[in-house]
This record gives sequence, C-alpha cells and structure tokens, in this order.
Amino acid sequence: GANSKSSSLSEGESLDSLISSLKNSDYCVRIKAARQLGEMADERALEPLMQALKDGDEWVAIEATKALGKIGSPRAIPALIKVLHSKEWCSEIDDLMRQGEDNDNDVQVSHLAVATVQIAQDINALRAAAATALGKIGSSEAVAALKSVLTDGHITAPKKEALAALRNIADYPL
Repeated sequence: GANSKSSSLSEGESLDSLISSLKNSDYCVRIKAARQLGEMADERALEPLMQALKDGDEWVAIEATKALGKIGSPRAIPALIKVLHSKEWCSEIDDLMRQGEDNDNDVQVSHLAVATVQIAQDINALRAAAATALGKIGSSEAVAALKSVLTDGHITAPKKEALAALRNIADYPL
C-alpha cells in the first residue's frame, strides 16, 4: 500500500544522499557514507563505491572496500583485485625508505621511519580489506590474485587475510 511506497522512496533518497556524500570534502563524512552504503547492501551503490576505492584518503578506500564485500557482487571483483595488487602506495613507501637510507640527519630519518610505518600499516589495512571482501564474495575468479599475495614479499602484503579468503572460496583446495 501507500506505506511501503513511502518507505522505499525515503530509502531511495537516503541511498542517493549517501552516494553523494562519498564526494563530500570531509573525509569523515565519506567514511561514514561508505560504511552505511555497505550496511544497506544495495547494488546501486556498486559504481560509486568502486570510484571511492580511488579516494585520496586510505580510510575512505578501506570502508568502500569493506562495503563492496558486504554487498557481495561479483561485479566488484576486478576493482577489488586492483586494490589487492595496488603498487602505487608501495612505491611511496620504497621512496621513503630510500630517503632514510640516503639521509645523515637522525631526526629526519626518525620522522621518515614513522611515516613509512604509518603508510605501510594503512596500505596493509587496505589490501587486507580487499582480500577479506574477495573472500566474502567467494568467487573462484579471485583465486589467482589471492594466491599471488601469498608469495608477495612486500611488507604490505596481507598474507593472513588472503589465506582466510582462499579458505572462504569453496572450490579452493586446501
């Protein structure tokens, strides 16, 4: 009846509002929007969430990654695999490590070390969220990408999460 129509209309407005919040200048608003879109688990949020994977703030990208896992659509797999294999930030870490090696100033080296560890933790969290999301979606399409993480030697490789994701995919032989 009329009640069900009005509730679906407000849900649609809420969905649109959350999707537009993914573009808000405040990263806290973007994080909250991504989280709420994941809880709604509406496939209409797939494209905007996949765009949010490219957000300049790692924590927005992490929440978008988790949301895509909750929605569970195989359409998100290629975007999640791209996050899992992201080397953009890895080069940033490697640059910071090189700056530390080439620097004689102990204070600067100390600051570089802290920055390197922080970035590495953020990237590991993002890649781990991607592995977990791929495990939740549970498609064999992700097996090769997840297996490659197990042999990835970079400090940001989420090996534990990749292994757990592989175990979640039913046709993965243990």
